[in-house]
Formats: sequence, C-alpha cells, structure tokens
Amino acid sequence: MACKPYDNIIFHSVVQPLLTYRLAHDGHAIIPLMQWGKKQTGFTIVELLIVVVVIAILAAITIVSYNGIQNRAKESAAQSTAAQVGKRMLQHAIEKGEVYPADKAAFLSYAGVADTSDTTYDYFVSPDQKSFCAGTTKQNVSYSFSASSGGAVKGRCMENLAANPSAAGVSLAYFGAAGSSHATTSKAIATDRAHSGTSALKATVSAAGQLSVMSKPVAPLRLNAGESLSWSFWVYSTKAGNVSNLAEANRVSDGTYTNSGGVVSNVPANTWTKISRTWSPSEDQNISQIGFYNLQVVSGDLLWFDEFAIYKSDKPYQYSDGDSTGAFWNGNVNASSSVNIVLAE
Repeated sequence: MACKPYDNIIFHSVVQPLLTYRLAHDGHAIIPLMQWGKKQTGFTIVELLIVVVVIAILAAITIVSYNGIQNRAKESAAQSTAAQVGKRMLQHAIEKGEVYPADKAAFLSYAGVADTSDTTYDYFVSPDQKSFCAGTTKQNVSYSFSASSGGAVKGRCMENLAANPSAAGVSLAYFGAAGSSHATTSKAIATDRAHSGTSALKATVSAAGQLSVMSKPVAPLRLNAGESLSWSFWVYSTKAGNVSNLAEANRVSDGTYTNSGGVVSNVPANTWTKISRTWSPSEDQNISQIGFYNLQVVSGDLLWFDEFAIYKSDKPYQYSDGDSTGAFWNGNVNASSSVNIVLAE
C-alpha cells in the first residue's frame, strides 16, 4: 500500500531524526548515531516510547485506510449487483409485455441470482405488475433499483405495512384505540396541521381520560418468533405527558390476546415528536394494531398524528408511503401497504 503524505511527514520529522541523532547529556551536544554508539549502547526508555507511539499512529492510519477501502468495495459490489438485477427486470418487461415478475421466486429465477449467507435480495411488485422494486444487501450495505429510480440507488426496498400511513382521505377504518378509561374525543382526518403532506389524524378532547391512537395494517400481520418489527409515528400535542408505545396481537397458537408490552416515551407540548420502537416476539403472533396509549388529557386538549411507518425489520427506516417519489401502493390509495426505496435511520 502506498504511503500517504502524512506517513512521510511523520517519518521524516520524528523517526528519521531519532535514528540519526542522539542527545548526549555531556554538554548537551548533538552527536551522530555512529559516534554516539562508541560511548554507550541501547535506546533510552523515552526514545523507545516515542518509537512505539509513532508505530501505533502509523498502524492506526493503515487500519483506517484499509477499512475505508473495504467499505468502498462493499458499496461498489452492492451497487453493481443492484444495477444488474434492475436491468434484468427492465429486460423482462420488454420480453413479457411490459410486466415484471409476479413474485420473488420468479424474480430470482429470471435474474439468475439467489440469496446467500452474505448477500440477500428484496423484491416487490405492484398488483398490476407495472411497478417493481428490487435490491440487494451485501454485508449490511443495501442498494436498490425500481421502475422509476433511473438506476441503482443507495437504500433498501421496504414495505410500509401501515394501511393509511399519512392519515389521508376521510376513512378512519385503519385507526383504533387501546387500553381503558378512554378520554371522550372526536377523531377525524384534518388539514389544519401535518408533519408532512397536507393532512393528519386529529383528536379533539371533550372529557378527561387516557388517549390512545393505533395504526392498523390492512390485515393481521403475521410475525414469527425471532422476527423483528420496527415502527414509528409523529405526534403533536397541546398537552405534555408520557405515552406507552406498544403493538397488540393475538397468538397464532390459540388466538388469545397478547401485546409487546408498553415502552414509555415522553411527548412534550406544542412540537412534533417522533416515537419509534423495534421489537421481536418470543412466539408467533398476528399483529392487529400498533401505536400508543395512556396519554392523560383533559377537555380542550388537541392532538395530531402523522407518518405511521411499520416495517418488518430489525432497524428503523425512513418514512415513505405510496404517494412518495418512486413509491407504489399495493392496493387502493391510502388503504393498503406501500413500497419504496428507503434508508435506514
């Protein structure tokens, strides 16, 4: 590996003078190394320590440079692979009447690739097979290619499982409540405040109690033991307080109720606050709704909720819905899951 400029500076300014000259204590004279060697042998402890420190610095620089080269190689490999499979999908559309493979198995077969221990593939296709998102992850580095991306871009193809993630339209069918002793509220899709877009779910409180808001997937979401689920949403409240963040579910084994257990998050007043969590169940479950409960409110309090994101993942990802750039809905607009290329947070 070629030396960096700072390697040469360290060598010429520290190491070479140390090896060429030694400071003699008789009269403080600088004596050439060969002449000094006639008077005594060996290095002092201070000089040895200087050499050790310099070697450590050079080793650290080498390690950092090596890691940088490794990371760039991973990025390049993932980007190249994503570009190749993406181009294969475009070729599929040309050959098959402007449609893309119907599922991941067909995608893997046509692209001529397979999941391995260090390389995995994601594939999603719209119901009409006119849009797709395909990507690869190599050692935690992800690149993806979609029908509208124009090439391989950094990020992973992910499905947001919240059915109405941006609280748009007029229907409240995909929102629920949890807990007991509910405050009396009226909830509606409102346009007077939103974290992004033009609307949010608004709750107007008319009698005191605990307030909860839960987002529902289109159908119960199967999550097996050991799998992970991450979710997030934004809250704006005129009343500060704590909320319990949780997922509600039914056990696959017998259908009985269970939940993830609440994790307390603080919601300050009059500012948008993001609440997020990642969780893995110990048994197979069908997730029915995700959100929070137990925010203590009184008459006159107002709250808005926006950008619900639910991903099958062991880490949180950026928010996206079917109206985001490059995304598509897996069914009816604001009433189905959606797919897009997103970055991990």
